[in-house]
Amino acid sequence: MESQKRKKVLIITYYWPPAGGPGVQRVLKFAKYLPEFGWDPIVLTVANGEYPAIDTSLLKEINPKIKIVKTKTIEFFQLFKFFSQKKKGENIDTFILDKKKFNLKDKIFTWIRSNLFIPDARIGWSTFAVKAGLKIIRDEGIDLMISSSPPATVQVIANQINKKTGVKWIADFRDPWVDAFWEDSINRIPIFQKKFENQEKAVFDSADFFVTATNSFKELFTKKYNLSNIETITNGYDLNDFNKKPNAKYTPFHKFRISYTGSIAESQNPIKFFKSIKNLPSELKSDLIVDLYGAIDTSVIQAIDDHSLNEEVSYHGYISHDQVVEVMSSSNLLILLIPENRGDIIPGKLFEYMASGNTILSLGPRGDASKIILENNFGNHFDFDEDCSQFLIDEISKWKRNPKSQKKTPPKLYSRRNLTKRLACIMDNVLT
Repeated sequence: MESQKRKKVLIITYYWPPAGGPGVQRVLKFAKYLPEFGWDPIVLTVANGEYPAIDTSLLKEINPKIKIVKTKTIEFFQLFKFFSQKKKGENIDTFILDKKKFNLKDKIFTWIRSNLFIPDARIGWSTFAVKAGLKIIRDEGIDLMISSSPPATVQVIANQINKKTGVKWIADFRDPWVDAFWEDSINRIPIFQKKFENQEKAVFDSADFFVTATNSFKELFTKKYNLSNIETITNGYDLNDFNKKPNAKYTPFHKFRISYTGSIAESQNPIKFFKSIKNLPSELKSDLIVDLYGAIDTSVIQAIDDHSLNEEVSYHGYISHDQVVEVMSSSNLLILLIPENRGDIIPGKLFEYMASGNTILSLGPRGDASKIILENNFGNHFDFDEDCSQFLIDEISKWKRNPKSQKKTPPKLYSRRNLTKRLACIMDNVLT
């Protein structure tokens, strides 16, 4: 590729290291591998973003050859912290828009956020980002622009830049926008709901191409806007992340280790799973440990207490991505939780679970994620109301017979490099 003319792409993303969590991984890996395929990224992001989690270990993942432009932003969440009397550095509740029951403070915050900040609470970044984006396009000779959401504000920014410059534009959707699962609990005033919907339509009327993270998202947008210029590029795994020296803290236990990494919202509460653990034969339960890493809704903690599982189940809070990889690698069984009624979602962690080579137990509605697991023989899936006791008994029993069983091989299709190669092909075609 070096002998060919290098092309420049402006990537607009709110989530970028030191932001933690799955949202940052997609664009970070695209930016890492795009130079191999003739594209030099320039990343436009925020300098003082309000993130659900911080992970400084991801800073070393940034390709040193790419240029990063950070701008100021006005954060609504900082105002919420002030009025809710949260301490400096304390994160906003990850599940504030996915609660089934709201206290008065949450109701006020959700109403303000949903009606006065359209499309979302990151809209304060728009003015700064558009100004910076226009300057980058003027100074750098950008060939193409990619915007990755959520937050949907990123797409609004890209749309404004596109209208002023005419630069080719690919809109990437890690999640839906108007139809996102967290919108289910929001009651927006009709006039603001219409504005919200019109912003989405404006993006789909303007962008040159669309990329989604799941086939279900692709089908949703295709039907909604009668699209033909749309493709699915799932999230994936980077084997380089799994080829590092292990930390003794996360080496395998002498017990059968079940792990979950990531946040758990109320709509993902695996009550039947906890009941299945409780009902295991005592000789198997004594060989079991369940570790939950990440932000956990209070309803999940209550379910653990209700089933008297405080000895078997431990929750540890957020850990860095490096540590997450070590937890995945040193576990025997990995839990995947799909939010209620959202079988269209594929949690990004699924592909890293596969890279670890361990068996996956998927819980929740069937859909894109369960299809990938079952088609690749990586485990089993149960609805939230199904009893998975026998599956757990079988897996623990197999481990007792052979604690060093062979790991599975992840499909190369989902490697970050191969996925980026597909994106680069789309980018090349958009320019022609």
